[in-house]
Amino acid sequence: MVVRCGAVPLLVQLLYSKDVHVCEQALWALANISGDGPECRDFVVSSGIIDPLLSFVNPGTPPNFLRNVSWTLSNLCRNKNPSPPFESVCKTLPALVYLVQNNDMAVKVDACWALSFLADGQEKQIQVVVDSGVIPVLVPLLAHPDNRVVLPALRTLGNIVTGTDDQTQAVLDGGILPHLRNLVTNTRPTIIREAVWTLSNIVAGNTHQVQMVIDADLVPVVIEALKLGDFRTQKEAAWAVSNFTVGGTPEQVTYLVQQGAVEALCQLLDCKDTTTPTVILDGLANILKMREHIRESAVHSD
Repeated sequence: MVVRCGAVPLLVQLLYSKDVHVCEQALWALANISGDGPECRDFVVSSGIIDPLLSFVNPGTPPNFLRNVSWTLSNLCRNKNPSPPFESVCKTLPALVYLVQNNDMAVKVDACWALSFLADGQEKQIQVVVDSGVIPVLVPLLAHPDNRVVLPALRTLGNIVTGTDDQTQAVLDGGILPHLRNLVTNTRPTIIREAVWTLSNIVAGNTHQVQMVIDADLVPVVIEALKLGDFRTQKEAAWAVSNFTVGGTPEQVTYLVQQGAVEALCQLLDCKDTTTPTVILDGLANILKMREHIRESAVHSD
């Protein structure tokens, strides 16, 4: 009703008011409207909210108002069916990188989620996020004591490593691997699952990246998740092992087998999920293709 009555352009104009309380109330209304779905979100964006909204991202903005700003940015970047107009919302990246470093919890969390939404796209879109310089800002947040910060920070980095090998390498160079090792022992299953999912995308990269995972002693962690995690975590771990067998060298896959990958995969073959057995069989088939090398390694180790 509010949208149909033509309120959105008027609310956007109120963002230019010299009265901060008027601006804050107008922004609160626009945040609610943009959170009502992709169509409303895109209409708010096309009505010109971005420029006045970004003008509020500065040290002089009151804390409550800044929370409203971060929440609005999150709503403008949210939803995938369809995604927001990236050429418009990507203008918010410098502001989001600034806000994610804010000490206020609500500001930080909403900014992190907005970044995760922007990183959830094709390689060109991911590159724009990488070029914003956000990786060295996000990686330390993986050690944040509050999981409300950890989850969206991890999701953003996990989305980035779904991109090219160079984009994945940027995250690896940022020092993510030690954090992933800690996160798989998190008390929250969602965090564990996200960490294993991120690892599954890293080992889908090149052999150098697979070796970095090995050197960080993360393969035993993945195998343990495959054996003992909840089912959704086990599924991600199965993908990780299968991806490893595609991108790894015979020597690397031999190491994977020596860590108990085959046994861990086989215990999931009778699961009711329709996709996971296929993923497991693909991984086992790739291992079998290297069986001669694995057998020779076993003989030499004896």
